[in-house]
Amino acid sequence: MFASSNVTILAGAAIDIDATLGFQMFLFLALLIILRPLLINPYLKAMDARKEGLEGSREDANEFEIRAEKALADYEKKMRDARREAQEVRDSLRGQGTAEQNELLEEARAELATKIEGERTKINDEREAALAAMKERADGLAGVIVEKVLPA
Repeated sequence: MFASSNVTILAGAAIDIDATLGFQMFLFLALLIILRPLLINPYLKAMDARKEGLEGSREDANEFEIRAEKALADYEKKMRDARREAQEVRDSLRGQGTAEQNELLEEARAELATKIEGERTKINDEREAALAAMKERADGLAGVIVEKVLPA
């Protein structure tokens, strides 16, 4: 690209040590002394206050997170207790319902057995009455047959 290599690049600049160096140092120190209380210290204080505020916010956030975790754990424990209690009540009511059902079935069976026994007794009484009536009639018919077969 470059046709000639006559261009030389200087790597460094020459610094002369003379009275201007002392003047520059004086100006730098004067600016440092003046700007330190006006700019640098307030800036550092603001940065420290910001850092403290962030730390306080982090501590508050951690505290809120811990409280939230505790509240969640308490809520979950209460929910488990409520579910367990509801299950116990449900089981108790189911047991009571089963007991009442069994009691009602036993009462119905006993009542039915009593009615069946009453009906059997009634049927037996009617059967006995019918047998007695048939026996009387059979005796009467036997007498009639005997009179017809054996004339008197």
